[in-house]
Amino acid sequence: MPSSRRYRTGALLVSFAAATLTLAAYGAGRTAPGANGPDDDLQEDDSTAAAAPVSATTQLDYGRAVEDFQGQIAQVYEQTTQDPPELRRRAAAWMRTIARADADLGGAPTWDAIYQQGEALLEAGCEHPLVVNYAGQFDMLRGRLQRSVQRSELSSAPLLSGEYGALARYHAAVRLMRLGFFNARQQRFLTEQQAGEAWLELAASEPDSMRQRILWSYLNYLTGNAWNRPAAAELVVKAANDDRLHGWLRAMAAGKAAYDKAWRLRGGGYSSEVDDDKWQGFFDAIAEAKEHYTTAYDLEPDHPEAAAQLVAVANCENDADAETIRHWFDEARAAQIDYFPAYEHLLWAMKPQWRGDLGVMYGLAQEWYAEGAYDTNAPWMTAKAVFDIGRTTGSWDKLLKSEAPYTLVMSALQAMADDPGHDPAVRRDFTRAVLLTHVVAVAICGNHEDEALTALETLSDEGLSLDADTLRSYELQPELHLPRLYARRGKAAEQVAALALLTDEDKRANRAALVRTVEAYQEAKRQTDDPRADAYFDHWVRIYSMERDYHDGQWATPAFDPSFNDWYRPVEGLWEVESPTSAVSRQSDVSGAPHLWTPCQLGDCYEVEFDIEPLFETGKSAWNGVKIGGDEKHYYFWLNRELSGVSVSEGADCATVYPVKPKARYRIGVRVWPGYGEMWVDGEKRFAQPLEEFQPSGYFALASVPRTGHGAEVRYSNVRFRRLEPRESEDAEAVESAGE
Repeated sequence: MPSSRRYRTGALLVSFAAATLTLAAYGAGRTAPGANGPDDDLQEDDSTAAAAPVSATTQLDYGRAVEDFQGQIAQVYEQTTQDPPELRRRAAAWMRTIARADADLGGAPTWDAIYQQGEALLEAGCEHPLVVNYAGQFDMLRGRLQRSVQRSELSSAPLLSGEYGALARYHAAVRLMRLGFFNARQQRFLTEQQAGEAWLELAASEPDSMRQRILWSYLNYLTGNAWNRPAAAELVVKAANDDRLHGWLRAMAAGKAAYDKAWRLRGGGYSSEVDDDKWQGFFDAIAEAKEHYTTAYDLEPDHPEAAAQLVAVANCENDADAETIRHWFDEARAAQIDYFPAYEHLLWAMKPQWRGDLGVMYGLAQEWYAEGAYDTNAPWMTAKAVFDIGRTTGSWDKLLKSEAPYTLVMSALQAMADDPGHDPAVRRDFTRAVLLTHVVAVAICGNHEDEALTALETLSDEGLSLDADTLRSYELQPELHLPRLYARRGKAAEQVAALALLTDEDKRANRAALVRTVEAYQEAKRQTDDPRADAYFDHWVRIYSMERDYHDGQWATPAFDPSFNDWYRPVEGLWEVESPTSAVSRQSDVSGAPHLWTPCQLGDCYEVEFDIEPLFETGKSAWNGVKIGGDEKHYYFWLNRELSGVSVSEGADCATVYPVKPKARYRIGVRVWPGYGEMWVDGEKRFAQPLEEFQPSGYFALASVPRTGHGAEVRYSNVRFRRLEPRESEDAEAVESAGE
């Protein structure tokens, strides 16, 4: 293969022996980047570190193009509104703020602040369809589905008519498509068709070269999120054959159509599981995809998308070689150094089950760190590569417990944070504050809490705010983890360290142990000299006090507070506290499964009760209730108002539904023992049945349906739990009476 057009790169592949030695070294914590540079084995033949490539654009350039493109919505509003001048100024500025935030550029408020600004516009009397449509989009993202539907009904018709231009029509259609996720299949398919037609109209009206890249991302969004897969495939073929579209975009669509066809022909599973008669069709379609993507590359070599796709295509070829794969990766970076899909395709190709091994993947992480380019987003892929190796070997954060990969990730993040190019006015995803938050998170995950504290102090000294959403992306809760860090310093540090060394058995063995534990945390709080640590001590005092009451056979009642200090939240999911006794779960199409876990340990025989009030449900699969954690299997105890039934299942698919009377509010009770469970509704037992291989682990979660595509707004209130006696199969009724 010819060398890259713009720069020379170091060799990608290392020998098997070298890869093995590298893995052994970082597993033992001996291989790490130096304080000011890379390892000797990453240097070029002339002993100089590889220089960062010079690319045609960066993600920042692309973001500015997105901002300009999305900003057309504000122009259309200004040309069509009848709002008073001051309201017009505010609304137009709000839309431009959204465009900047959508482009991941700095200088925009938080999404929550943008949402509040939109609500203020509506309250001030702004009723323009574009404003109402944007507000409905934010409602959907926040899980307020009923209000989102209402605002959609007000705004969609004039926008879909084309009265406000092709871009406005596309955005309105996409929001209908997303709301369509919550509808019946036929209506959902209709909204996807509307979005596809709007995209074709928009693509036909935009000849600008840079905007073709944006339109390509839109097409991938539509097809990637479609439920009607045949219709999505047909949309790509239509794009490839539409003479109105830019030639580059048509070639990209043709390549995608062929590439997707190849995988449909092949089917899923490992290569050893694929029937021999499927391979020829697969390779023929891959060859066709290569031809179209190469055409797109020749048309626009300064766009990274075609070369990035050719990385994936080259990996699928029967005679694929690492040199070809690397060539196309280099071409993608020559176009845009921080185009992440190119990196992701290369990392995938270098997985052990494809063309590489873990040593090669780690070598890539080291190479990208050595190149520098800290004023771009590219070094982030150093961390991504280490996380991918961890996932391949069991858990994304596994390698952060080893010295060398931990040091490599931290060095890349700190170098990006320290680079003067990270100006918050122009960078949003990777500002200094966000990058230092990454440093805090990685340090916590790697058990380097002193380094996490140092980064927190840096944030505080510079007047920067820790980015809570970034911390949560590491499955860490700011409300729980940060106070613990502060508790490790000062006068209480020794007591906190001693408490951390105690096992659960030491703390929770019996009532006396729980009393001692509560007193120990109370004493440590009295000794601490940093008030930011108080939440840590208060949290555990409440938890262990509840467990003490629970151990005595009393009802224990967890409270809801604005920070959910006494609950564990996953990264995904939207929750809002209404009062100390109630909270609302809101699930949109992007919010995932909003489970809320209690941190209390309840053994394997217990009962939990709560009130549940479905405020708004969509779709037949809007199941809501409680999830009981188990050592082998987890079980959901569900309520569905629309089906007027309750059920128990391992997942979202419920084989048997037990009928209940339709009501606005239910009192649910769930009792579990090893291998057995019961569900009660308003004091009446609705079912009792064996649960295969079920060993309750002592945790439960308030839960919504554990999959996207169905939304719900549900209020949970008056939660309480208590211990049950072990269940004897021959005396089940005695257990029931004991629980009364």
